[in-house]
Amino acid sequence: MTKRLYQLLFFFAFFSFQLSHSFAQSLALGLGSDAREVKAIDTSLTTTPTFRNATLRAEATSVSAVIIDAACYGSHDGKITYTISGGTPPYTYHWSSGESDTVYGSCWNIISITNPGSTALTDYQVLVTLPYYTGMNADFSDVLFSDTNSTVSYSYWRESFQSATTADFWIKMPTFPPGISYVRVSYCDASASSHSDGPSTFEYFDGFDDADFSDWNHVCADVDYPDELCDATISTVSGSDYDVKLHSYAHCVGAPVAGGGVQNTLQKNVLMPPGQYWLDISSQFYICLRTICPDSARLYSRLYIDGAFFSAYFLEKNTTCSCVISPWTQIRANGPTTYSGLSKQFDLRTEVTDCGEGELQYDNFRLRKWYVDPVVTIDVPKQLFLDSLLAGDYTITITDGAGTTTVQTFTVHQPNPPAVSDNSICNKTPSVLTTSGAYTSFHWYALPSGGTALQTGSTFTTDSLTKDSTFYVTGTGSNGCETTPRTPTKTTIVLPSKSNGCLTIYSGISPNGDGLNDDWEIKGIEGYPDNHVTIFDRWGVTVFKKDSYDNRKENTWKGTGNQGFQKDHELPNGTYYYEIEINGLTTPLSGFIVINRKH
Repeated sequence: MTKRLYQLLFFFAFFSFQLSHSFAQSLALGLGSDAREVKAIDTSLTTTPTFRNATLRAEATSVSAVIIDAACYGSHDGKITYTISGGTPPYTYHWSSGESDTVYGSCWNIISITNPGSTALTDYQVLVTLPYYTGMNADFSDVLFSDTNSTVSYSYWRESFQSATTADFWIKMPTFPPGISYVRVSYCDASASSHSDGPSTFEYFDGFDDADFSDWNHVCADVDYPDELCDATISTVSGSDYDVKLHSYAHCVGAPVAGGGVQNTLQKNVLMPPGQYWLDISSQFYICLRTICPDSARLYSRLYIDGAFFSAYFLEKNTTCSCVISPWTQIRANGPTTYSGLSKQFDLRTEVTDCGEGELQYDNFRLRKWYVDPVVTIDVPKQLFLDSLLAGDYTITITDGAGTTTVQTFTVHQPNPPAVSDNSICNKTPSVLTTSGAYTSFHWYALPSGGTALQTGSTFTTDSLTKDSTFYVTGTGSNGCETTPRTPTKTTIVLPSKSNGCLTIYSGISPNGDGLNDDWEIKGIEGYPDNHVTIFDRWGVTVFKKDSYDNRKENTWKGTGNQGFQKDHELPNGTYYYEIEINGLTTPLSGFIVINRKH
C-alpha cells in the first residue's frame, strides 16, 4: 500500500469517524525511577483543572467608607476608601460632586489574589477563571484588568473561554506583595475588542500567529518505513490565529509497544533570566487506528527540557478502526524548571505508536514565573478609593444588576485656615503679625501666590511701613501640604491722635543751653512729613510756624520766635498754645506748651 493511499484513507476516516472516549491510566513507560507522570487526555474535558479557589458572594448591596480628611485648608489630599459588598453584579455608579473613578465601561468586579509566600514578586502571572456576568461580551472580549482605581492597566492573555459561561485569563501582576492584592475586572463595552496579548503577559510566548515556525528545529526519528509520515506544517485555528501541526504515521509491525512508532519533534533554545519557570502549551490530539483494529494506538505529547523527559500526555484509540479527537487542552508541565541564566532546549515531541496515524497541534507555547501558587477569590467586596479630594460632600450612587440603587453621601472635612487679625500701625513703623492654627509651621509671603517666603514662624515682623500693606500666611500640615489660598492679613497706616500713641508731644521746653530739653521734640512726627506746626502766645499771636517739622535740630522750636515782632527773639517764659496740622486730619492736634528757662 502506497504512502499516498494511506493519506487518503486517513482523511476519509477524519470525515467519517465516530467520536469515542478512552480513559487511560498513568503509564511509566519503562522510564525508570526518574519517570515523570504520563497523563491521559479526556476527550470530554475542554480544559485541564485550574489553580484557583473561587468564592461567590450574594449579600444585599451595602456601602461603607473610611474617610481621610484634608490635612490642610484647601489642600487636595482628602481620600475616601469605599467598599461595596453584596448585591448582584454588574454594578454601575457615579459621584455627584464632580469627582469620579475612571473605569473601562460601566461595569466592574473585584477579585482578590493572595500571595501565600513571604517574598514580594514582580511581573507575576496568575491564572483567573472568570465567570460570565450580565453585560459582558459573550466571548469576554471586553474584559480588562487593572488596579482597583483603574490607574494602572495589567497585561493579560485569554487562554480559553466558553461562550457566556467562563473564561480562563492569565494576568500579569506588576507587583505582587505577600498577602492579598485586589484587581479590578472591568467590562460592559460592547464595541471593545480583546486586548489579550500573550507576549506582553508571559516571560516567553510563541503563538505561531506569524504563520512561521522556522525559528524551531524540526526533527524526525524512528522513520523506518517508506510509508511512515513525519511532517510539520502551519494550520489555521481561526481567523489570524495559527498553530503548528505535527502529522505522523507509524507503520504496522505487530502489536504496538511502549516507546515504539514515529517521533516527530520541534526543538527550540530559549534564553531566560535566572529563576523558576513553568511551561504551558495548548494542544489538540487527533488519532486514528489503522489496519490492526483489535489492538490499540496512542498519540503522545512529550515535553523534554535539555534532553530530559519532563511531562507527557496521550490520547488512545482502542480496537475500533476509527478516529478520536480531543478538545483543545492546556498542557501544563508536571513541575517548574530552574534557569541559571543559560539557554535551555525545549522539545515538543509527538510520538505515535505502531499502527497509528495522528495529528498533534501545538499552540501558545509559553513560559511563566513560578514561586508560589496564588489563591484567587472572585467577586470580593468592592474596595475602591477616591483620592486628591478637596473638602466637601461626595455622593455615590450605585445600581446593581438587580436594579437596587444605593445612595450615600460622605463628607471630607478640613482644618480651618491659619487664624490672623488685621493690624493698625503708625506710619514708618514695623507691623508685628501673628497667626495660629493646627499646623506644624507657617510661612509668610508678600504676594497672594508665587514668590518665596519672607519669614517662617507664627510671628512675622515687617520692615517699617509707609503705606497700607497686605501680607499672606500659609500653614503646613503634618503631611507637608500647604494651605491654599494664602490667608491675607492687612496692616493699615493710621493717622495720629492723642490716644493712639503715634505722636508723643511733650508739654514743655527749657532752652537754657544745658543740653536738656533745649528744643521741642514731637516724637513720631517724622512719620507724617506733610505737617504744619503753629505756636501762639497767650494773646493768640502767632510766634512760630514750621512746615514739615521733623525733629532735626535746625528745624525744631527752641523757644525763639520766627514770626512778626518776635522773629529771632527769645520768647519769655510762660504758657503757649500749639496746633499741629497733618495731612488727612480734619482737626489739628492742639494743646499747651510751657517755656521755662530756669531749669
